[in-house]
Amino acid sequence: MEVDKNNICALIVTYGTRLDLIDKVIQSLMMEDVKGIIVVSNGQDTVSRTSLLKICNDERINVILNDENIGSAGGYCQGLKFFLENRKEDFVILLDDDNVISRNGLMKIADQYNENKNSKIVICANRKDRNIQQCSLDKKENILYLNDSFLGYNFLSYFKKEKSDSEDYIYSDIVPYGGMVLDRAIIEDVGLPDKDLFLYSDDYEYSLRIRNKGYMITILKSVSVTDIDQSWHVNRNGSAIIDPESSDMRVYYTGRNGVITDI
Repeated sequence: MEVDKNNICALIVTYGTRLDLIDKVIQSLMMEDVKGIIVVSNGQDTVSRTSLLKICNDERINVILNDENIGSAGGYCQGLKFFLENRKEDFVILLDDDNVISRNGLMKIADQYNENKNSKIVICANRKDRNIQQCSLDKKENILYLNDSFLGYNFLSYFKKEKSDSEDYIYSDIVPYGGMVLDRAIIEDVGLPDKDLFLYSDDYEYSLRIRNKGYMITILKSVSVTDIDQSWHVNRNGSAIIDPESSDMRVYYTGRNGVITDI
């Protein structure tokens, strides 16, 4: 199947009062001439919902309104299910509500899929806010998720390195939702994100499920996603488990989901 950028839909999950952010994300996608956008609203108040619907007043945009916040896992699960059942595009790019893709990014992703049309791959934009991705791209090292890890850490990871055989990309066992591009056949094969995980590490669990189905997750050097509102973990030192400023909810879900993922 030949892929072009017009065959890629976008899925955005948002919450709270982050309207200025999602407005910028949608505008950046319109500049890419995207043909379809799905927006999942998680538990926004009436005022925010009204403003969101004004921002999304375009026939290319589908909005799903949830009365409660069902988390990133629930939001992406719901959005991908809607994509499978209601959209005509074959591919979908997942984005957080503050993720802006680099110029001509969708076209470059489509080109990469066409170059590897006979391969079992999932293509992802690189994340400017993820130091491990940027360091691995600079060193041309694949990102490995070793068995017998705990909360993502394994002592052997400091010694076991694997060089990428490409100048253009690296492979990674784990990636965030934001920047991940999936085709509908992969979603049908792997399944939907586990909504019961709610949030934190749910994207890593989904990544590992993709990997365990035999797909190679590829991070492109030429396409990036930039957070216009920096992620929580960028502004903290160390794990949410040990950070004294972490909320009880963040510690609980990070710890619980990390253990579930590592089992």
